Amino acid sequence: MRNVVTALFMALSCMTAFHGIAGADVMLEPFTYREDFETRELSAWASYPQWQDTAYDPNMRVNTIVPGDPNISIVQTVTPYTNVDNYAGALKELDMYMRPGSEISLRFYLKTNLPVEFFKIRLAAGKDGKLDTTIVNPPTNRWEWITVDYNDFIRENPRIAGKDKFKVNALAVLAKIPDADPAMPIYLGVDDVVVKGARAVAFKFAEPKMFKLSEWKPYIPQNHYRKGDTFKLSGNWAVSADKVTLDVSLFTDSGKKVLSTNLKQKNDTWNLKPLKLSFDEGLYHATLTAYSGNDKLSDTEFTLYIVPEIAKGSHPRIWFDSEKKKWVDERLKSEKFKSIYDGFPKSAKSSRESTPLDKVIFDIDQFPDEKWLIGDGSSAWFSKIGNWESAIHNNALAYAFNNDLEAGEYTKDLLLKISKFPYWLNPWMMKRGRNIYYPVGELGMELALGYDLVYDLMNENERKTVRAAMMKNIVLGAHKGYVEDDLVTSNTSNWVAHITGGTLMCQAAMYN
Repeated sequence: MRNVVTALFMALSCMTAFHGIAGADVMLEPFTYREDFETRELSAWASYPQWQDTAYDPNMRVNTIVPGDPNISIVQTVTPYTNVDNYAGALKELDMYMRPGSEISLRFYLKTNLPVEFFKIRLAAGKDGKLDTTIVNPPTNRWEWITVDYNDFIRENPRIAGKDKFKVNALAVLAKIPDADPAMPIYLGVDDVVVKGARAVAFKFAEPKMFKLSEWKPYIPQNHYRKGDTFKLSGNWAVSADKVTLDVSLFTDSGKKVLSTNLKQKNDTWNLKPLKLSFDEGLYHATLTAYSGNDKLSDTEFTLYIVPEIAKGSHPRIWFDSEKKKWVDERLKSEKFKSIYDGFPKSAKSSRESTPLDKVIFDIDQFPDEKWLIGDGSSAWFSKIGNWESAIHNNALAYAFNNDLEAGEYTKDLLLKISKFPYWLNPWMMKRGRNIYYPVGELGMELALGYDLVYDLMNENERKTVRAAMMKNIVLGAHKGYVEDDLVTSNTSNWVAHITGGTLMCQAAMYN
């Protein structure tokens, strides 16, 4: 099971970050990025300057900035706490180039009665540093279009004059409000972003079929592989290459290569000699690189997953399998751990008494979707989710190790009851386009454990009910928010562990 969890974790939380090719001869193709925020999701946008904890920024959301106006946009709230300069801004990571003809257009809305010194479009340009174009004293309290092109960046940043292109790693907008008044909040709206630039020419896969997530560089094969399978790779590359290499390394350690070889060209197609996969089970990172002589023209990354052999319907397997459970049983019944063993049924009974099944009802839709930190709106929801977690945890363990059938049946019934609820996420989060929140991720860990340990008490229809709920509320919620939308744009939040931990345990419980 360890290999499954390791691979899933790496695929979800450690995917290769964007990076470009530094070579002057990199071959480019047109690239356009668009975002209008109509899904009410932030779609990998974050506050700029960065919020202290990027996983939870209560002042950055997608909403309507003008009452009665149905237009949906980013809405950032800035609260001046002292009479000092304040800033409003938004940031989006990109992997692209600007070149002659490239342009950026967007709308912005500065809702404030305070004077605004400037509004900038800023590019993080790697070795070329920070590149700005600036509107001085921008208009306020109305939607304003701005379009800037390659020449505007050259004009305002003469140090890059003469370049035929420059690399872009991120796009930001930034407004400065000098000597802000603490009595007057500031609101920034950003909408209808269109960036027309270029990207390194990508390998066009004919085989294998691939998925591509917009926020991540690696392609993902639609199929997993097993040790001993034959791997076939072919496709076209619209670059003038005389050599294409393939390097494969461990996903967790790029320095440990397991394969380094060349593709062969036939007509317009580059082909890899059919490869019998002898790699160990796990996740691998592969890079195709195109060269003209010694010049690197482009590269394309993809992942390769060698799945472990796990029997279908084999449970338990999250913390231990049936053989390992015998060892755990013996340890628990030893004098050293007997108090823990004897405590399982007591904790289970206490949980059943504090969370009786007839009191477990769906009322999450009654929690406030605004100002949730005022009063007990959030604490009551936290308590509800926490009570479910504890009840499942305690009763599943009592069933597994003490053969407490009442605890096992309670676990099963509680799993089924909450699995039929429409959703578990707090309405405050849902209204802000978020698909999961860390307590739900933590709940996922206990759901996976409960499903794993009382598997034998459920019929297949009941198992399907629980699996469907884990997929909808945990796995897809985490995937949509933290993979597709790249909700956390830095590694400073423990929410990542809570949420990925929940989805990975659910996936491991359901695997195969």
